Amino acid sequence: LDPASPSIRADKGIGLVAAGHRDDGVALLKQMEATDPNFISPHSYLAAIYLGEMDCSGYLAETRAHARLQGDPEKLAMVQAAEKGFAAGGCPDMLRSVLEVQKKRYSQHRVTAYELAETEALLGDKPAALQYLHLSLAQNEAALANLRACSCFRSLYPEPEFRQLVL
Repeated sequence: LDPASPSIRADKGIGLVAAGHRDDGVALLKQMEATDPNFISPHSYLAAIYLGEMDCSGYLAETRAHARLQGDPEKLAMVQAAEKGFAAGGCPDMLRSVLEVQKKRYSQHRVTAYELAETEALLGDKPAALQYLHLSLAQNEAALANLRACSCFRSLYPEPEFRQLVL
């Protein structure tokens, strides 16, 4: 319960963003990166923020740092696929490359339905995004707790089916 704890401060940063104070939250997370570049949470949170904003270069940089710090070869391979896609055709191709890898990993139970829903929503495939959100709910995935705050689903806000899921 120490407010100076790095974990608590990082959570405060993402909480500020979720509460509509994006600039303050991002500033806090970037300050944390500057003072402790090996602390994973700020990279993870900034990657999520940048992805939701379709700041693909920021997303790639933070995701690469996160994967490197975790030492996870699968996540590094995902980043490489995303970078290739981005180089080939910007954000849309980056997302398509990520989705291709995610679908393979989903069939192996190494990626959640929620993650697929995020990518599908960012690509504009509302029916697929909603289908994966229903699967996520059926599988009781913890990430659903972020559904209201996740900007990846902005395009789904007007959809009655999405509003039912949020209730």
